[in-house]
Amino acid sequence: PAIEAELIANGCSVDRHLPSILKLCVRSKTKLGLFCLDQRHFYQHHGVGVDVVETVRKFGVKTASIQHGGTRQDAVQGLASSVSDVILVWGERIYRELQAQYQVAPERLRIVGNHLHDRIPKIDPEQVRAQIQQLAPSFRTQGKKVVLLATCLHSEYVNRDNEQEAYRQYIQHLYASLDFSQVCLIVKMHPADSVAPNLYAQYLPEAVQNSVLILDPSQTQLDIYSLLLVCDLLVTRASTVAEEALMLGKSVVAFDLDQSGPSSAYLHLKEYGQFRIVYQDPAIALCETVLSALETPVDLAQDVTADMTYRLDGRSCDRAVDALLNLLKTDDDRKSLLSPIESRPTEIASELCQ
Repeated sequence: PAIEAELIANGCSVDRHLPSILKLCVRSKTKLGLFCLDQRHFYQHHGVGVDVVETVRKFGVKTASIQHGGTRQDAVQGLASSVSDVILVWGERIYRELQAQYQVAPERLRIVGNHLHDRIPKIDPEQVRAQIQQLAPSFRTQGKKVVLLATCLHSEYVNRDNEQEAYRQYIQHLYASLDFSQVCLIVKMHPADSVAPNLYAQYLPEAVQNSVLILDPSQTQLDIYSLLLVCDLLVTRASTVAEEALMLGKSVVAFDLDQSGPSSAYLHLKEYGQFRIVYQDPAIALCETVLSALETPVDLAQDVTADMTYRLDGRSCDRAVDALLNLLKTDDDRKSLLSPIESRPTEIASELCQ
């Protein structure tokens, strides 16, 4: 409801039913549908998006899908099953994999970057540090490396019988593995994580409280991009934040309880030298890996930015808009992109009207 209210406040018309969505089909040559829920093989609730795309295309409405989710294999597989005419992708890695692994025709793909990253070049790290000190005057960072924890304690072990115990083990092992004489820790809670109880605060040792800053979901002044710019190391488990840290030249430690955890979906990030995966056993592994990562210079030989978000130039949204306008203006024959029945919109429109 909150998202719907925000959309309406920004001038959007929100329709819930397919008959009203079919208004798109009036003067179809002037219409374009942009979707992120049009994948056959990902989330079950994408089905309604698939239905809408396939219906409006029969009337000649052009459609585009925009990537959501990062480079993990199931996300790429889902994106490959998008049914829209054109797919807007963030970076070169997805662009390559969609063609090589899933035979998506290159003429259906446009690399535009992630529009959410457009604000990154505008962030002033010094202002971020000042905000942190203003928010938490007792938080001590002087002379210490900054470790950022960005993960979640609400869903990543949901299939385990001991789910809550797994979260307790995770956070306690992390706290025990950090040398707080050398590092300070910023915890960026996931918006869906519980604040009652707040497990991050509940298991925080009293002796290190001045070296740990916990930002709960209500504290929105400091977003994840701002925090990434001022940290020296990211600790996560399974999230696109790992990809974003890499593209910003940060070292990443993916800490998981064991090899069956959600970090297994991010093994491909080992291709980028500053990414490491570590598990709870042996007990010393996380401590040693964090220290090693903090001491090892980041190797930027590989262009992570191009792979993840094309360019960090603040113009990804512009490129996406340009791609959509070009698609809308294109009068080329679309038969190569459509199935035989879908390439006869006039006939089908007549049939549906009857």
